[in-house]
Amino acid sequence: MNNKTVEEIIKEYLTKNEFHGLYNSDVDCACKRNDIAPCGGIGMHCRAGYLQPLEDDSEYDFVIGKVNHGCTKTKTTIKKDEI
Repeated sequence: MNNKTVEEIIKEYLTKNEFHGLYNSDVDCACKRNDIAPCGGIGMHCRAGYLQPLEDDSEYDFVIGKVNHGCTKTKTTIKKDEI
């Protein structure tokens, strides 16, 4: 039996269900599925979500939220495996 890490389980779930990453609106935090929890930990209130449209003057490189807009716009062009 292969005991997976929490990170592996989360990445597998996000990919299988076509989510782009995690977000926690309580603390204004998000991460893409290829870079889970760069902050060092996954919070109990993190939720699966999708890339959100960015305003041209956004201070963020990307935003993850609950609505799937079919969006892939970030401040830099990203490849599907970078989501």
